[in-house]
Amino acid sequence: EKAICSFLDSQKIPVQRRNFDCESHLAQMEKHTDDSSCIRPDSRGWGNDVFASESVQDSVSSCEAHCSASACTYWTFDPTAMYGSPLCWIWVGGRPGEIRTERGWISGDADCQREKESADKDKPQDQTSGQAEDATGEGESEESSSGLLQDKTAQP
Repeated sequence: EKAICSFLDSQKIPVQRRNFDCESHLAQMEKHTDDSSCIRPDSRGWGNDVFASESVQDSVSSCEAHCSASACTYWTFDPTAMYGSPLCWIWVGGRPGEIRTERGWISGDADCQREKESADKDKPQDQTSGQAEDATGEGESEESSSGLLQDKTAQP
């Protein structure tokens, strides 16, 4: 349904809500347009064909997974089936020569996604300081100079 809505929107064909809920699908695609996203709606990679390959994929997520499995740098998915089937292009070992606007198509920068995932892994986790408990369930803890919590009630 998303692919149909995207295609109908790209062709400027009005759709009544009782047929498809295209408004919610298109709104979901538009929310990915902020600068922090590595997904680029309404765009396609173009050129630098020596690094590009294509395959038939049935969804954005399958195209992205195909890219990830191939260690690609960039991917483009055509849900409109402009060439007869929904196609996925990936660039491995290089990037597209340019990024063009193509209404209804969706592209992703795999290098950007890997950088974001790496940055998320490097962020320190929220550490909650707890108290060490003695046998009665009560106890106190104290932070040592090494930053570790130590039980003050424990005997050496």
